[in-house]
Amino acid sequence: MNKTQKSALFSLINFLLLIIFSINSTKVIRDVFSPEGCPNALKIVLFWAFLIFGFMALSAFLLYRRKQSSAEVESDERDDLIKKRAVLICFISVWFLLITSYAILWHIVGLNGSIPLCILPLIYLGVFFAVILVYNVAVLIQYGWGCKDGEK
Repeated sequence: MNKTQKSALFSLINFLLLIIFSINSTKVIRDVFSPEGCPNALKIVLFWAFLIFGFMALSAFLLYRRKQSSAEVESDERDDLIKKRAVLICFISVWFLLITSYAILWHIVGLNGSIPLCILPLIYLGVFFAVILVYNVAVLIQYGWGCKDGEK
């Protein structure tokens, strides 16, 4: 398993852990969608930032603690092509997710309705997580199309 596959796998594991923690933090989510708006917006942002950076540090430690042998190349043309295709898929998914989320909000709230301002950063954060998930899945799927260890 090369470095790109490892990073995609660890990012997927981190994403699943974040989903588990976010399900457990229903009080925070309930406070955000309360009629009073977001009185604790700074606490919510700090909580999520701490959680994200903690998982990033953990995955960086696990990802880079073992180095490949000096005989192996770090990246080749196929790795670069897989990354470029995954970024293209992510770019398409960003537009699709943003347009879909705004269309859903428009349908729920209506033309003359309004939403609390703190909902927009949550939408962007959700799109960010979804795009990272799409990137990692796209990388792993493209490596999975090959035979052994993603090689043709």
